[in-house]
Order: sequence, then C-alpha cells, then structure tokens
Amino acid sequence: MGLLFIAQSQSNDLWQELEGGTLRRTLIAPGRLRLFLAGKLASTALFMLAISLAGLLAARVLMGIEVENIAMGGLWLTGTGVMLLLLLMLLQLHASTARGGAVMATLIIFPLAMLGGSFFPFEAMPEAMAAVGRFTPNGWALEVLKGILRGDLLPGDLLRAWGILGLVLLLLFAWTLRRLGGGFGRS
Repeated sequence: MGLLFIAQSQSNDLWQELEGGTLRRTLIAPGRLRLFLAGKLASTALFMLAISLAGLLAARVLMGIEVENIAMGGLWLTGTGVMLLLLLMLLQLHASTARGGAVMATLIIFPLAMLGGSFFPFEAMPEAMAAVGRFTPNGWALEVLKGILRGDLLPGDLLRAWGILGLVLLLLFAWTLRRLGGGFGRS
C-alpha cells in the first residue's frame, strides 16, 4: 500500500512540473524528455527500493517473519512500484487539471488497494473477490512477491514474471513519453 501512495504522490508531481514551467523547458530541449522521465522514474525507484528493503528487513528482524530472498523481494517491489507510478502518471496525463488528475488517481488507488490485497490478504477475502484482486496490477505483483519471499517460486515462473513486468514497463514508458510530449495540460 505504501508503494501505491508513493506512486500517487509522484504522479501528482507532474502537475507541479507543468505549472512551474519545467516541462515546457524540457519539451523544447531536443531529446531531453526521455531523460526527464527516466530521471523521475529512477529517483522514485531508488526511494521505493530503500522503503521496500527497510520493510522486508523489519519483517524479518522485528517480526520474525521468514523471508527467503530480501534482495529479490526489494527489486520486485521496486519494479512493480515503478509500474504503478507509470500507470498513475498516464492517468494524470489524461486529466485536464491538477485537481482532476488527483481525483482520478485517488479513485483508482483505493479500489486497487482494497481488491489487490493491500488492505486485506487474499486469504481473508471471499474467493470471487480474491480471484478478481489477483488480476489487478498490485494483486499480481503481491502474488509473485509472496512466492519470492517464501522461496517457492520456480525459476521459470520468476523469469516469466520479470519478463512480463519488463514488457509492461517498456510499453508504459513509451505511452507515458508519447502523452507527455503530446499535449499534457492543454486538454
């Protein structure tokens, strides 16, 4: 849930960049938009990695929870956090105002958190609701994370999950870049 809120906060930041003129200056510099977006994602990813590793270490040390692979779990959380950030950025980029973007992001965040296992574990949900929740982006990410942390995810399944995540990240990056350069804030 923390990663959802970090992603929401950082997606709202696009409007500050627009209103402060940073995006306008970036758009007129050749080739800089890709670097601008990559930099925003990288800085958020580093923050998400630190939060993820701290949370996983706290689970192991303070709560005594057996965690099989903290490093891989932290990387997975970071990658899926960036995916959520890109999804929310796309929502923001399709809004006509900062307030509209913030409302749209909030309207997406809370159902994702409720259905995707952030508020209640899938094991505590009615099976039909849990089945739907496992198909949300954060629900899918959570199921893979559980396998990583338990150490029972087969290498082929882990490789497939990373492949899917990588493909989704590339597609979302390209779509976000296209929308960012093509009229954000002018609708």
